[in-house]
Amino acid sequence: MSTKTISRRMFSKVVAGSLLTGSILEAAVQESRQTGTLSDGTAMTLLEHIGYKPTLPDEMKTLKPMLETTIKNLQTIRDFELPIALEPAFVFHPDK
Repeated sequence: MSTKTISRRMFSKVVAGSLLTGSILEAAVQESRQTGTLSDGTAMTLLEHIGYKPTLPDEMKTLKPMLETTIKNLQTIRDFELPIALEPAFVFHPDK
């Protein structure tokens, strides 16, 4: 049986990246809730974090509304409350 190992350095990068993504996204959600829109700086930070850097002058005019819509959709999903009595659609059992 072969097991793959990961170095501590690589593990640290993965964890830091995960935490950074969460904090950037959470900051964008909070900004959107408070002001109703995203600032250019926040939109640019989100784009750069996912690996895209706009190069054309008019790209932000197109991308920023898309990011705002995505953030608002995320808020809608997060704010949706399920009744506590609702039965789960799937029940997971551990393999025996």
